Amino acid sequence: MDSTSLFSLLLTSGIIWTVTKLLNIGRREQHLPPGPPTVPILGNALMVPPKFVQLKFTEWARQYGGIFSLKIGHGTVVVVSDATALKEFMDTRSNETSGRPSFYTGSLITDGYFIAEADSTTDIWRMGRKALQTLLSPQSVNKHLPVAVAESSQLLFDLLCSPQDFEKHIDRYTFSILLSIAFGKRCVRPDTEEERLFYEGVRLTVQVVSAEGPPVDLLPILKYVPERWAPWKRICREARTLQRRLYFGLLEEAEARLARGESTGCFMEEVIQRQEELGMSKDAAAWLGAIVLEASHSSGSFISSLILCFIAFPETLRKAQNEIDSVLPDGRPPTMDDIASLPYVRAILREVHRLKPMAPLGMPHALLETQEYRSYVIPKGTTVFVNAWGILHDPEVFDEPEVFRPERFLLSEHGTKPGVDSKDWRASIPFGSGRRLCPGMNLVNTNLAFTIATLVWAFDFAPAIDPVTKAPIPVDIDAYEEGLVLRPRSFACSISPRSEAKARLIRQRFTDATPAFSKYESFLTKEEK
Repeated sequence: MDSTSLFSLLLTSGIIWTVTKLLNIGRREQHLPPGPPTVPILGNALMVPPKFVQLKFTEWARQYGGIFSLKIGHGTVVVVSDATALKEFMDTRSNETSGRPSFYTGSLITDGYFIAEADSTTDIWRMGRKALQTLLSPQSVNKHLPVAVAESSQLLFDLLCSPQDFEKHIDRYTFSILLSIAFGKRCVRPDTEEERLFYEGVRLTVQVVSAEGPPVDLLPILKYVPERWAPWKRICREARTLQRRLYFGLLEEAEARLARGESTGCFMEEVIQRQEELGMSKDAAAWLGAIVLEASHSSGSFISSLILCFIAFPETLRKAQNEIDSVLPDGRPPTMDDIASLPYVRAILREVHRLKPMAPLGMPHALLETQEYRSYVIPKGTTVFVNAWGILHDPEVFDEPEVFRPERFLLSEHGTKPGVDSKDWRASIPFGSGRRLCPGMNLVNTNLAFTIATLVWAFDFAPAIDPVTKAPIPVDIDAYEEGLVLRPRSFACSISPRSEAKARLIRQRFTDATPAFSKYESFLTKEEK
């Protein structure tokens, strides 16, 4: 064979080998769970919608099973969409399933210090969890309950005075509770500088880390695109600037208070005092405070969903009010201790979590080791999504899963149909799994249950009235914003006190809360006081 023929043969072989390799990219390996058909190179990438991904994942789960796989180029994604797979694959193998996939845009904003994004093998994650155990111990939660009770008195007062601004009041309320607990400072009114920085930072972050953001982790070459052609880099820079200004500013205020001997007993003061013991840098401490404040966004979304459900399903509000009135016949406002005597209120809490889970897909996990599960082999590095939405909307498990029906949790522990084997179910499904289970779940649920009880005690919620037709304006129970947290789109409603006697008690409770507020208000101007 002459040299020309040999070169032609080698070239042809190289082309065939290259084409074969390219055609295998995106193809599902035989040892993976089943999933939708793939196309060469891209796999299933073009099939994943940019918005409300949980709905498509749930559709695929009904077709391919409670654990299915997707191919995104070279990468593999596994989606867990039933309670048994969640327990067997995620909970019992928590050490191996608790990693985080690469998250480039998030790291541009937080410099890798945000523990929700950190891999469970890192010092950042271990230090953060150790510190959070102090904040979230039963003793610490009880210590901070008076903050939530006092803040609820302002929420009721604000709703009484300007009910049309209920979304602003809800956001102020949830933000102020955690701002006080974490940093020892109140948010006394909507649109303070701290609240503005927080929600603008959230908005910018969602733009770049949601499904609509740039697929940098799938196409790493995008890292090298200049900012003038990559607007998402500018958004990351703006979000980083806003969030550092907020969290580092709050941390420095807490440091200054401690130096003056004016401790409020907040979480970050304890972190500052234990900073050397925890081995925590200033950056790590500031971003640890951030993880506490982040919960305010999801709690606000929960309360908005609650009101939306009360308007769409008014009989549930009437039943809750009847329960409150029977347990509190003297008409006094509920206390934290009353929650144990309000089973329907607790059922409402569970049903809002089920119908409108605050984080329908949570944050993705990554496998730290290759796992054999059932007849599948799922390789190390696989990205895993827990589809809480699909699990909690399964028509095989729940009667009419798209209907708001708190009674289901009075009939069975997990709200499931009669005869459904619920041994693999747990109440914490909306809060994650394994070592990644939200550490603040008990604090959040305690505050939310109390919020439900106080809102039900105080107000009637009804559709807004069209000023022209005088007819009620219907609400859309499925009209939600896209994002990492499920939040209703803005809607109009009528909020009115149930009686003048309750309105007087709402005003009095707000006045009586002044001493509880005082230690978190040392920064207030005379006009603000």
